Amino acid sequence: MRQGRPPLRGCGRRQHQFRRQAYTVAFKLQVLRHFDSTKSMRATLDRFFDSISETKKSNKAKLVYK
Repeated sequence: MRQGRPPLRGCGRRQHQFRRQAYTVAFKLQVLRHFDSTKSMRATLDRFFDSISETKKSNKAKLVYK
């Protein structure tokens, strides 16, 4: 005789996707120093975040200004 909870149908537990990117303090300081020296947000974003889209670059700019 079976006892306990019946097994669930399907694939089981979903996998973690880990969508957020964590940056080190050293990287953040590099970004801020580059921004201070060039005074250009466009140049800073092009150097450090070249592979992301324009809308995501505007979000990164808000984080740098913060």
